[in-house]
Amino acid sequence: MATSVYTGKEWLRICPKDNHQIEASKNAGPYWFQRGCRQNFEFRDLYEKNGEIFAMTSQGLYSSKTDGLTWFTKR
Repeated sequence: MATSVYTGKEWLRICPKDNHQIEASKNAGPYWFQRGCRQNFEFRDLYEKNGEIFAMTSQGLYSSKTDGLTWFTKR
């Protein structure tokens, strides 16, 4: 399970203390900051491809083209 991905600009990860949240870091730590708002679903896995981030969640597959600021369901 990948809990973090590199977008080419920064690292994104599932928050270790709250899996409803994504965090970002320029250098993979030690400082991480909240990315976007807390979601109504739990993040379980992250994957990056061609600038798009995919997240397997408790409510199915979601994607983000805004580096984790907004998420949209993939149906």
